[in-house]
Amino acid sequence: MPQPRLPLFRGTDLVTAGFLFLLTAVNPPAFTPPLSSVAQTFGPGAALPLFWAFTLVCCAAIAVRTRLSLLAVILIEGMLALHLLLFDSLSLLSLALCLVAAETIGSRIARPWSWGLLAVL
Repeated sequence: MPQPRLPLFRGTDLVTAGFLFLLTAVNPPAFTPPLSSVAQTFGPGAALPLFWAFTLVCCAAIAVRTRLSLLAVILIEGMLALHLLLFDSLSLLSLALCLVAAETIGSRIARPWSWGLLAVL
């Protein structure tokens, strides 16, 4: 008898992603850090669109982290690296994402891979 398929989304992941998105959407000036000298080439008004793109990709990764754990962790780590390149300081969202990624690595990724992913984080 075949095993039943797991749902793509889990309720707690959707709630977490939605909460982080709403928290960022309600108060964008408090969450959007200033641009770095690298990102200044995009122009002074680029901070908000760049941060919204960062927020959307990371919340989508959180929403599917139970089913696609490795992809979610790689996306979050890539976006955090991009965040460090484009913004001068860390945002509250990036700190929350770091904690979510560390929990996902510790609980969902197999041991040979988890140590390397945790070192990259």
